[in-house]
Amino acid sequence: MRPDGYSALIVEGSSTADAGGQLASETKRRGHALLELASVCVAVGARCGVLQLPDETGLVLGTLFDRSGKRVDRVTAETVAGWTASRGRSLIEGYWGAYLAILCEPDGTVLVRDPSGLFPCYYRTRPGTIEVASDLLWLDLSGIDDRSICQAELHAQLQYASLRTSRTAIEGLNELLPGAAMAVRRTGRVVEQIWTPWQFARAWDGGMTVEDAADRLRRTIDLTIGAWTRLFARPLLSLSGGLDSSIVAAASARHARQIDAVTYRGGEGDLNEGRYAKLVADHLGIAWHDLPLDRSMVDLRSSAASVLPRPNARSFSQAADQQDLQLATALGSDAFLTGAGGDSLLWYFNTAAPALDRLRVDGVGAALQTVGDLADMCAVPWSRAFTLALRKLLQRRSRPWPHSVAFLSTAARVPALYPAHPWWPGPGNALPGVRAYVLALIQLSDHHEYHRRSALAPVLAPLASQPIVETCLGIPSWLSCSAGANRAVARAAFADALPPEILHRRTKGGFEGFVHDLLERNRALAREMLIEGQLAQGGWLDIEAIDHILQSPSPIGPTEAPRILRLVAIEAWLGSVRRR
Repeated sequence: MRPDGYSALIVEGSSTADAGGQLASETKRRGHALLELASVCVAVGARCGVLQLPDETGLVLGTLFDRSGKRVDRVTAETVAGWTASRGRSLIEGYWGAYLAILCEPDGTVLVRDPSGLFPCYYRTRPGTIEVASDLLWLDLSGIDDRSICQAELHAQLQYASLRTSRTAIEGLNELLPGAAMAVRRTGRVVEQIWTPWQFARAWDGGMTVEDAADRLRRTIDLTIGAWTRLFARPLLSLSGGLDSSIVAAASARHARQIDAVTYRGGEGDLNEGRYAKLVADHLGIAWHDLPLDRSMVDLRSSAASVLPRPNARSFSQAADQQDLQLATALGSDAFLTGAGGDSLLWYFNTAAPALDRLRVDGVGAALQTVGDLADMCAVPWSRAFTLALRKLLQRRSRPWPHSVAFLSTAARVPALYPAHPWWPGPGNALPGVRAYVLALIQLSDHHEYHRRSALAPVLAPLASQPIVETCLGIPSWLSCSAGANRAVARAAFADALPPEILHRRTKGGFEGFVHDLLERNRALAREMLIEGQLAQGGWLDIEAIDHILQSPSPIGPTEAPRILRLVAIEAWLGSVRRR
C-alpha cells in the first residue's frame, strides 16, 4: 500500500463509534495511524501529511502551502471557521498544494479537494456512510469487496483517451474532481465545483508584453517549485532535455540541497535526448544519469493501474517506473520530480487558436500579426497559416476527447456515453485557446497516478500546481507563440537559467520506437490476451481484425501499435481487478 495513502469513513450526521469498527480494526492490524473525530474516522499511511485543525474541526491530508510558499503546519480557529463558512472557497483562494481538507460542521462534513489533482480522492456511498480513499487498496480498509466493473465507463475508456470525469470504471465508485467540494449531511450529499480554470482567463490584458508575462511566470514557478523542492533532501528529476523538464530542473536546482537527474533512451528510431539533458545538468551543476529503457521490465500482463479504478496506465511506462525505483533506492532519493504536463500548462500550441483569441480581444490587425507568428512557428507559408485560422474560425466544435474505435466490435463502436465534466465545455463565449487549455488540464489529470515508485517516495509534477496554472491562464495565449517560438513566455522566463541550445530547441523526443518494438516482441502474448481475455468474452473487440494484424508477417503500423497496446493495458487492468 502507498505510504502516502489514506482511507476515511464519514458518517452522515452521527458518530463513527459503530460504523468505523472495520476501518479501525484493519488500520490497527496493518500498523497505520488512526485519527478520529465526531463523525469522521481516518486511517493514514506513514508518509501522508496530516494537519490537525483546532478544536477537532477537521483535518487537512497531504501538503498545504500558503501563497508565500511556506508550508502550513498550524492554522487558527478563525481561519478554519472562514474555510467552513465559505464551503472551502477561502481555503482554495488563500492556499495551495496537494491536499484533501475534511472540515467538520455541526450538521455534517465538507470535503475540499485542491485544484491541481495531485492528491487523489475517490468515494463510495453506503447506507449512512461515505467511504473515501486514495486508491482501491486503501479503500479495502473499510471492508469493501465489491469490484464490479462499470460497463458504461469501460465502453468509454475503450473509445476515448485520457477521459476523466467523476465516474470511474468500478461500479458505484466516484471521484471528487479537482477544485470540488462535497458536503455530507443527514439529508444527503451535495457536490459543488468551487474552483474552475475559466475564472482566471476572463480579462486578459491586451497590452501585456512577453517580458511582463515572463517575469510573472518566472516568479510563480520559482516560488512554487522552490516550495516543493525544499521539502526533500535529495529528489530525483526525470530530465528529458526538453524545455519543460529543463525548467523544473533550473527552478529546483536553486532550492534543493542535493538533486540528481536521469534521462532514458528509447528504442531504435527514437531521438536520443541525452545530449540535451547533459547540457542542462552540466549547466546547473547537478549529477546526471543516462540509462537505456529496459524492455525486460515491462510485463504486458501486469497493470500499473491495478490499484486504481480506471485503466489509465500505459504498459511501456513500467520500464522507467521500475528503473526510477532502482536508481532512487541506490541514490537515497526521497522524491521524484517530473516536468509532466508542461507542454499543455505552458501554452504549447499546434493550432490557430491564439490568432482567434487575439482576433476577439485585439481585433483583425493584431490577429494577422499572430497568424505570422504561427506561420513562423510551424514553418509554413503565411497563407497556409491564415487558411487554417479561417477554417478553425468556421468549424464546428470538435469532440472533447481523442477518439478511436479501431479494433472494436460493431456493437462497441456505438458512441460511448459519459458524464459531463464540470469544467467542460465552459462558457459559451470562451476563447478557443482557453478552451484548448482547459481541455488539456482535464486530460492531464489522468496522468498523475499509477506510479509504482510512489511506494518509495512521492511522485510530483510541480508544473501542475495551482499557482502556476492560474498564472498561465492569466497570460494571453498569443504571447506564447511570439516571434514564432512555441512556449515563448516560458523560454523568456528562463532565458538566463538555461543553455541557449535548450532555449532555441524546437525538436521533441519520444518513445514511439520503444513502444513499437515492445509490441513486435510480444505479438503472441498480446494476441493471447486480446483473443482469449475478458474484453473478447464481453464482445468488445473485433477479434478477426486483431488476429489478422498480430499474425501478419508485416510490421505493425505506427498508428496500430499504440492502439493495440492501449487495449492490452485495459485487458491487464481487468485481469488485476478480477484477481482481487
